[in-house]
Amino acid sequence: MNPNRLLCLAPMLILTAACGAEPSPVVVGNISTQTMRQALSAASHDDDEGFEGDARFQLDIEINGDPRAVALDVDGAFAVQELPTGQLHFAVAIEGIRGTLELDDVQPGEVIEIGVSAAPGALELRVVRRDAQLAPEDAPVTQTGDIEIHGKDIVHHLPHGRIEGDIIIHGHDVTVVGPDYYECREGGRTVVDGRLIVHGKDVRVINVEFLRGTQIHGHDVKVYEPCRRRYGRD
Repeated sequence: MNPNRLLCLAPMLILTAACGAEPSPVVVGNISTQTMRQALSAASHDDDEGFEGDARFQLDIEINGDPRAVALDVDGAFAVQELPTGQLHFAVAIEGIRGTLELDDVQPGEVIEIGVSAAPGALELRVVRRDAQLAPEDAPVTQTGDIEIHGKDIVHHLPHGRIEGDIIIHGHDVTVVGPDYYECREGGRTVVDGRLIVHGKDVRVINVEFLRGTQIHGHDVKVYEPCRRRYGRD
């Protein structure tokens, strides 16, 4: 057996043993600087000190009425993981300025991208894109020494833990998701001792730490790294 292939498959065995269940849905989005400033202004905190405070790096989220604090990356990206399936009442607040969104028939492993914009005294939430996790026979993933993903309309969930090698994406409408079991702490995320290499378009990579950088050869590639501020390696 090719030793590189064995090395690549080992994390998948860990995923099966550790989780033993289908991956949870994920909601991702981005709070632009302008949206943040407008929301903070509506909350009467529109000054440099307020904008540079904790509100810049945290969203107040409610999932079916249950509150949750979600980390914001420095560019405003966020990912909400470990969600229930079925119907979701999704609420976002910045300093008390709120917006809500109803999501129906949410499936295991589904990735939902939302847009957030500021309106007078409120936030407006809308669905930008929904991608269901496809069965392996519908979305084949080729794994060699590195993890290579070929095709289109693929949602690929990675295991938590360390992966040796690169993740190489050739395709369109591909989403790769790492978990966040312990809120950005070691052991609950996916850490790749390698690079992210993308050849394609409409690619999203969510909550995966790459120790050796990225090479993007494509268009409309979004990297959501809400845990990046806690990595301590920037």
